[in-house]
Amino acid sequence: MLYKKFLLCFFCFCLCFTIAFSYVALRHFVNSGDTVESICRIYQLPQSVFLDWNQSDSSIRLTPGMVVTIPFPSGFVYRVSEGNSLSWISCAFFSDLNTIASANGLKFPYTLRIGQEIFVPYAEVGRKFFNEPDKLLWPVYGEISSLYGNRIHPITGLKSFHAGLDIAAPEGTPIFASASGTVTMAGENGGYGIMIEIESATQKYRYGHLSALCVMVGQRVKRGDVIGRIGSTGDSTGPHLHFEVRNQKNQTLDPLSQLPNIKNIYPKH
Repeated sequence: MLYKKFLLCFFCFCLCFTIAFSYVALRHFVNSGDTVESICRIYQLPQSVFLDWNQSDSSIRLTPGMVVTIPFPSGFVYRVSEGNSLSWISCAFFSDLNTIASANGLKFPYTLRIGQEIFVPYAEVGRKFFNEPDKLLWPVYGEISSLYGNRIHPITGLKSFHAGLDIAAPEGTPIFASASGTVTMAGENGGYGIMIEIESATQKYRYGHLSALCVMVGQRVKRGDVIGRIGSTGDSTGPHLHFEVRNQKNQTLDPLSQLPNIKNIYPKH
């Protein structure tokens, strides 16, 4: 009880600083018996947020004495790279530009510098998803760089069949679950690099070439959850997402047949 009262007082203390700093990063010392789930319950933190802040390319293993980071308030950080604008960042998180600007104390014309950290409140992530009945969500905000079907392989130079859809975006761009399901794989997988596989009742979805994971095997994820970050791991020529859709017979399907028109990827209203 005292521990919970301490946390509440500390959160209130930290809240005074969020006006100036948008968020604070707390440190939690792992105790024996701690799990990702129990820590998230203590801090009322979504599991995807905890994993995004505390792991990179492999499943997290908690050990007593280990220090993990707890963001307060809950949210994600995006590190600005060359060519990024606040408008683009708001699209990448399917969020509202004005909300992100306010959360970071930014004023128009929103001049950003390379390496600057932009905080995106968890509650605002995904508010601008384009939801079309009976369609998947776009897993990332980017540009299609390679279609499903026959192509010349960019690495081998040979004709081959491309089993998914490639969507190019800067490294660190968030990746979202296109459909709800259970994580059946999260880690290295040959040419896929760091890969996540999520299985729903009817299909499997593969997300390849990631730089970081925000999920664990066995975790149940909801449509629209952040599951990882764009990277260029495995057989890749640049940062992008390889997105695959497979049926119950493990046959690949053209993802574009199940996604909304890319012109509607980020609704402007």
